[in-house]
Amino acid sequence: MIKRSILFLLLLCCVVGSVNATTPTVPETCTATDFYVVLDDTSMTTELITAQLETIDFNVATPSVSGVENNRIYFSSKSDLARFCAILSYTNPSIPFSGAFSVYTEDGFTPVSVLKIYGTYAPEAWVYSDLTINSSKSQMAYIYSQTSNGQYSGDSISNNGVQFFYYSGGSTAVNGAQYDEIVLLSNNVLTYGCKGGGYDPRVGRVMSSLVVFDYIEYEYSGSLTLTLTELYTPPEQGNISIYATAGTAVYESSYLLGTTDNGGLLDIQLPMGEHTLKFVKEGYWDVLKTVTVSAENNSEIYVSMAPRNAIFQVEKEFSGNIYPNSVARLSMDVTPVKTAYATKLRVSGVEVNKVYYQTQELPKTADGSHIIGDMSSPQNIVIDFKTTSSWGERAFTVELSATDIEGTAYTNL
Repeated sequence: MIKRSILFLLLLCCVVGSVNATTPTVPETCTATDFYVVLDDTSMTTELITAQLETIDFNVATPSVSGVENNRIYFSSKSDLARFCAILSYTNPSIPFSGAFSVYTEDGFTPVSVLKIYGTYAPEAWVYSDLTINSSKSQMAYIYSQTSNGQYSGDSISNNGVQFFYYSGGSTAVNGAQYDEIVLLSNNVLTYGCKGGGYDPRVGRVMSSLVVFDYIEYEYSGSLTLTLTELYTPPEQGNISIYATAGTAVYESSYLLGTTDNGGLLDIQLPMGEHTLKFVKEGYWDVLKTVTVSAENNSEIYVSMAPRNAIFQVEKEFSGNIYPNSVARLSMDVTPVKTAYATKLRVSGVEVNKVYYQTQELPKTADGSHIIGDMSSPQNIVIDFKTTSSWGERAFTVELSATDIEGTAYTNL
């Protein structure tokens, strides 16, 4: 009988412990979602991340983790992701993994701002300050708040005049912590109030961390001194103009950045640094391009999409100015989608002066083509041609033909 009683008590304690648990539970099977972070430390394995996560105490509103895979942590919702990005608690006002991660939502890579707000006051009167926050649009924001009040002290927070946080006590200090979703207007005002009990330790103290999936600007005014600290600042971004075939989808990793319009243009912004982009269009070979985004200049990418019935991706550029009755130069960077055999080049519609391949001049054969041979890596082909006797637009055709290892014939025009 005694053994049974002890067993019952142990089981009861386990149940109570699970209800009050404030550390995340990581499921054995990872369910990928649109809401996740990618850790900067690529050496962190799934096992290491899981072990670390399950020791983090979130105090209240523990984020729901849907899985861990490689150096990614997935969350069940945007709110759970935001809770992960907020401070852990008043006594541990830090961000998990020291904030060394990038944030992704349903929009792909997403800038996120995390602002820590701290106010304290000892005199026996309520004082207030307005924290004005400007962002690019009205949107949902997420705020974790916690007090550390002495006797006869209190705190309050309102969003655009609507109070959502209030704790105040008398001879017994009243404290609390909560996690809220609020509507953040593009021009938003958070009002912080604080009241002390007259002297230390009868002090009112409140700390918040505001998470906004956007760039923000902020300032405060009023009688309550607020200490504002940016715990996570979105990386600076640069502009990129992409020129490709109309309707080309542009991805970074598996996330769609956008699609080129009817004119073949897509303007996007990406964080500074190097990015590998993937260009996808039905009926065309996929293209990978690496671009370096800098603050000094807008980046431009020109992508030549090769149809599936072609074996080469070709980027071409005329060198220098073109004048009548002269020799002009066309430079082509040719990348085989797969190894091309018995490659030939043929030019029609213009008189060819010389053709160079691997800096060597290629002779013309009896049928008017230039034999290049096998090609398995990117190469440059230069065509010197004679211009016409008058100004105006003239069209000519450059044809590349080859076969693959299975003997399938391809032609690039």
